[in-house]
Amino acid sequence: MDMSEHAHIGDAFMELTKKMIEDPGKYMEAQVGLWNDYMTLWRNTTMRMLGGEESEPVIEPEKGDRRFKDEEWQENEVFGFIKQSYLLTARFMNSTVNDVEGLDAQTARKVDFYTRQFADAIAPHQFRHDQP
Repeated sequence: MDMSEHAHIGDAFMELTKKMIEDPGKYMEAQVGLWNDYMTLWRNTTMRMLGGEESEPVIEPEKGDRRFKDEEWQENEVFGFIKQSYLLTARFMNSTVNDVEGLDAQTARKVDFYTRQFADAIAPHQFRHDQP
């Protein structure tokens, strides 16, 4: 990727930011929703780790998402927390940038593409726990 491509990415996200600033209440509401989901996840994980009630996951991977197929992602509370934290954050990032109104189609596609690429790059399955 050359420097001109980096500039185009920056321009797309600058335009996104300008549009987001025009409706701050919408994004505050999205932040509150994310915060509530995290509090529910924290509560559920804490209760399970203390031997309390079993609860449904706050979020599950989409059907066909093979990144979390290893049993550790379901059986280990810490890994389950990491998986759900990631899924909540990725959903928040993707839905937030896709809900921005007023972007031209090309900019919206760029922002969506690069946001999904970033979310995929930080997915916890990318990091192996058995490496030094």
